[in-house]
Amino acid sequence: MRTDVLVIGGGPNGLTAAALLAKAGLKAVVLERRETVGGAAVTEEFHPGFRASTVAHTAGPFRASLLTELGLDQDGLFLEPEPRLFAPLPDRRHLSLFGDPAKTAAEIRRFSSKDAERWPEFDASLRRIAAALGEVLALTPPDLDRPRARDLLPFFGVGWALRRLGRKDGQNLLRWGPMAVADFVAEWFETDLLRAVIAARGIQGAFAGRGRPEPPRTSCCRPRPRGAAARARPCWSRAGWAPSPRPWPGRHDASARTCARALRSSGSR
Repeated sequence: MRTDVLVIGGGPNGLTAAALLAKAGLKAVVLERRETVGGAAVTEEFHPGFRASTVAHTAGPFRASLLTELGLDQDGLFLEPEPRLFAPLPDRRHLSLFGDPAKTAAEIRRFSSKDAERWPEFDASLRRIAAALGEVLALTPPDLDRPRARDLLPFFGVGWALRRLGRKDGQNLLRWGPMAVADFVAEWFETDLLRAVIAARGIQGAFAGRGRPEPPRTSCCRPRPRGAAARARPCWSRAGWAPSPRPWPGRHDASARTCARALRSSGSR
């Protein structure tokens, strides 16, 4: 059998890359030392009768286009939870954040009328900026060793998307990007609980404290597909309170197996 690409490691990244290469017509072979594929996303029994993902505590972020292209948007594998975030307090109060800005504002009003009034503006501003930044995710970086003029053309589309933001959102993007997440949430809200839940998601995976200034790469840290995963475009927000579609608990390995099936169906292995 002819082999065009050899992928070392059958984890989520390796399976995804191999499946996409195979769909493009290349013969890909994935080498995995374990008896099962999935890497960190494998679900195993850690105690009789109890199964969980052995390493991955979450799955994603996933680009919506990848979900559709690899067939991962089928069979209820992914969900968009509602509420998007639930934060309980020791006094039995709680704060829930929803995909609907008006519903979230009503929830926040129990803690602060001022923050409730600001939430729709906060949500709308991040959605506009996120839509513009989402254009970057679909770009293939140009070959720096052999640059071609046609490789630069897609970047004009990104520039136009950023220009459509307008002066206010454009200035906010430049200002918020390197800002510490603690300063970012303090600029918008007065309630410590609301600040905390947004800041916590903003630094997750960044290995940085809430007061540490962050580069734009880590400040925009959560994808937020709008609508069904199969139709949505990738959407990113600094706060990251609205999660991406993700597998049901314990089904991280199911997404890996689906990638493997897509790989085999193309004639690769």
